[in-house]
Amino acid sequence: MSAPKKGDTLISREGKKRGVVRGPGRPCTMESCGGQKVSVRWSDGELTYCCERGMALTKPRIWKLT
Repeated sequence: MSAPKKGDTLISREGKKRGVVRGPGRPCTMESCGGQKVSVRWSDGELTYCCERGMALTKPRIWKLT
């Protein structure tokens, strides 16, 4: 399974917001997840940490939250 990399685009579930992956974050804290949270800077300036296991690759270097 591939993982999002720094500079990749992330699209929100609704498709209304776009963000840029800023780099690796930290291990996901959900029990038995095993994924990595990556930091994402959204177009409105918000910074969040999203688990890579909740993303799907739609095109090269473009991810969407599922």
